[in-house]
Amino acid sequence: VEAGGQLKGGAPGVWALGLRNPWRYSFDSKTGDLWIGDVGQDSFEEVDAIPAKQLEHGPNPNFGWRLREGFAKFDDSGVTGPGTRTEPVLDYGHKDGCSVTGGIVYRGTQLPKLDGFYVFADFCSDQLRFLAADGVPGSKQSRGSLTYSEQKGVPQVNSFGRIKGDELLVTTTQGGVYQLVGAS
Repeated sequence: VEAGGQLKGGAPGVWALGLRNPWRYSFDSKTGDLWIGDVGQDSFEEVDAIPAKQLEHGPNPNFGWRLREGFAKFDDSGVTGPGTRTEPVLDYGHKDGCSVTGGIVYRGTQLPKLDGFYVFADFCSDQLRFLAADGVPGSKQSRGSLTYSEQKGVPQVNSFGRIKGDELLVTTTQGGVYQLVGAS
């Protein structure tokens, strides 16, 4: 990494390579880790994460697009480029969705069972998805042991946001703005 955070061998201002179509990113308000929803092309959607320490000190990530889509080989005819190859935290096939919408690690108090879970969605389903945030690359948790579940009822999610107290908002293409709250 050159002065100013530029990736060696990259264009000015380039910090990371290999994202195909990052659709929403957020920082975990507790840890500072960066979470990214990256829309795939043919077969897989992926969730990527970079620990806060790596954000500050490097190495700069290369998420691998076009060589890989999620964990799968995509097109190995290209050059990998500079940066440290960074595997996704999670990928899922198009039988389970078509376009990931990156979310937020929940740190609010209204839903204590979700504390520390990355909440995200897929545009082509009405499911909110939950992933244990300790699946960040470099943690002790492997891909096979990630906690992942779904909750139905919110169609065509296009973004997430936070309000006071780190509570979660979800927006949809139909103009809906929803706040996640506990059962009454």
